[in-house]
Amino acid sequence: MSTNDGNSSNRTLFGVLAYIPPLFLIGFLTSKNDEFIMFHVNQGLTLTLAAFVIGIASGIISAIPIIGFIGYITGSLIGLATTVLAIMGIINVVNNQMKELPVIGQIRLIK
Repeated sequence: MSTNDGNSSNRTLFGVLAYIPPLFLIGFLTSKNDEFIMFHVNQGLTLTLAAFVIGIASGIISAIPIIGFIGYITGSLIGLATTVLAIMGIINVVNNQMKELPVIGQIRLIK
């Protein structure tokens, strides 16, 4: 295996890990100078934080009598959406693409 193949394999591995919380920290800590990995770390971190915030909000709503079912439904949909977006991100990594995820893709938490 040549050096380029090893670098490519590491980039793919760290890119995939970027979509698995809290494993995105591995790419963040080891590859700060790699634009590709940091792009996907940002996407994964943004996805994780968005899901966390919306999950907290839906949990609070689910505790309210009468409208609590909305929180449960929202929580389930957010879990499904997070999974779908993470899979889309992983597919982008495997295809060596820096495509933004829908809805959250333009948010930059890491410069």
